[in-house]
Amino acid sequence: MVSAYCTVSIDAALVIAGITLIDLLGSELQALSKARGSGTHQADCQDTILSEWQSRWVSSFTGRWIFKLIPDIRPSVLRSFGETNFPLNQALSGYGCFAQYLHRFGKLESPECWYCGAQVDDVQHTLFECDAWYSRRQQILISLCCKDMFTNLGRPDASLKDKLVGYQ
Repeated sequence: MVSAYCTVSIDAALVIAGITLIDLLGSELQALSKARGSGTHQADCQDTILSEWQSRWVSSFTGRWIFKLIPDIRPSVLRSFGETNFPLNQALSGYGCFAQYLHRFGKLESPECWYCGAQVDDVQHTLFECDAWYSRRQQILISLCCKDMFTNLGRPDASLKDKLVGYQ
């Protein structure tokens, strides 16, 4: 189950939750049924379904922010650990308590960042650019033992940030 804003696309919500699309699940069950006794393994059927889902995910017009974070659904869908929660889902989907998002629905008068005054407070700004969240970002990087992955999120050559800069 995904706890997120109702405006999050079904494509993004299913990737976040790791829940297979119902038509693909039906196809997988049908393939498994046909495969009994034919030597085809469950892993082969699952791989076929994941390939189809991946193809749909790549060509989807929705969920593009999360696509930048999770372009390959396999690790996310096949993970055997962790749960998502509302704050994480906001960061993953880009839909949440960001001034730009709230402004879009008339909940705020301006899309400006409440903390630093930047013109637009969206998920990218909050997670990767806003100075108000710098120390929190560093704490998270240290706690995840991946500080070497990108040592300074404010640097233009930071690897993850580079991947996300194209998001609009």
